[in-house]
Amino acid sequence: MTNAPVFSEPDKPSDDPFNEGVKWLRSSSAPKARASREIINNLYANFPDRNNMLRSRLCGDGENAVLQACDELYAHHLLSQTCEARYEEDEDSPDFRLYQASSYVAGAEVLTLFPNNALGSQATRNQALTLEINRRVPLTYWYLSYEVRRWTKQPRPKDVARWIKETIVSLGVPQPTPNLATHRATYSAPEAELSFTFFPRSTTTPPSPSARIVAASPWLGGILQHERRIRDRLSQKVGAKYDHRNRPFAVIMCIRDLLCDTEDIVDTIYGHDAIPLEGEGTNTPQSAQKINGIFGVSPAHPEGRVRRLSCVFVLMRGWMPLSKEPPKVIRLDNPWARQAFPDGLLDPDFHLAVRGQGTEMFMEWVPQLGE
Repeated sequence: MTNAPVFSEPDKPSDDPFNEGVKWLRSSSAPKARASREIINNLYANFPDRNNMLRSRLCGDGENAVLQACDELYAHHLLSQTCEARYEEDEDSPDFRLYQASSYVAGAEVLTLFPNNALGSQATRNQALTLEINRRVPLTYWYLSYEVRRWTKQPRPKDVARWIKETIVSLGVPQPTPNLATHRATYSAPEAELSFTFFPRSTTTPPSPSARIVAASPWLGGILQHERRIRDRLSQKVGAKYDHRNRPFAVIMCIRDLLCDTEDIVDTIYGHDAIPLEGEGTNTPQSAQKINGIFGVSPAHPEGRVRRLSCVFVLMRGWMPLSKEPPKVIRLDNPWARQAFPDGLLDPDFHLAVRGQGTEMFMEWVPQLGE
């Protein structure tokens, strides 16, 4: 089987070397873009694409759809090292059914976690206001930070800057005190309400010309939404809509959200009080695990939730052609799974594995995370 190339060389190539998005991938004449097209074409050449389903998404217009298709292409590349990975075999199939010597051994579904769009827009608006404050208000005796209480639309930068200058004048020159006391004040306008904290500089020497008055931009409220987004996405993948044929099943989760780290994922999957790790003492998962994990027990599910899901493979930062190094693969086992996912189908860089049984059960990183 040899599929036709997904990407051909553009008739009217662009010479833009900077934007490495989908448009760049298809139209740039840069050597890196040409090499990326060649890598994708090579991976796709032996991809079992039923009804051109993956090809249509690789050739689509949506940035996220193309990136998710790339994740599925790369997942097939990894899985096909050890088995025959059939893609979307039928209407009831997960993304991949895995065969060895013509025997069906496991299923796998691919999930891509993208950045939070709402969080990105918050960061953009806050950055714009911070730049305007730093441009319009010079640093003298007081630094400041601020939080957004209400935001209807972008406040007028000159009005905010005027209010900050007046507030600093009213504070005067800070008096030497052991604790360098801070002062709080609120800017309120129809457009927005901003809570400012002013704190004195610890030195009386004049600030450098490049010094900025804003010491910290607003905290982004969406950061703590990783748990909800991971939970929502996984719940869409582990339902009963697939025919698992009484075989193990895994989700391969590709993380393209740079603000989401391994700790966020482990906390969401196992709960904020994890099953004891090696060296922390042993206990049953039921007594050590909080109910808020995806893997866990509850009064309604004393034998464990989502037991059809054997494990989750996590590919940190997703995959792109010509990446300096491939994404790290982390395997997170489900202690309550009906069936363990077979070893050797997808070898992880790090594995949070179940050890022992009953009251002696615990989790162990192999190798230790960070080694």
